[in-house]
Amino acid sequence: MGIKQKIDLSLPETIFTGEDDPAADRKVLRLASAGQLRKLYQGVYTSNLASPPEMVVLRHWLTIVSHLLPGGVLSYR
Repeated sequence: MGIKQKIDLSLPETIFTGEDDPAADRKVLRLASAGQLRKLYQGVYTSNLASPPEMVVLRHWLTIVSHLLPGGVLSYR
């Protein structure tokens, strides 16, 4: 009989890797390999497999940009 793994259903909609926690990064990569997360961009994943990726990014674009460009400044003319 195999060992059943407990699935964490309380994942946030957007998940990031590369935040100085190698164990958490490995967990995210393992979940992505198992098909429980979708890769949106390098280091950016989503647990929402039902919505199109564009909609997930549209809802969380500010958080994603803040992760990809820390300390960046958005401007407009």
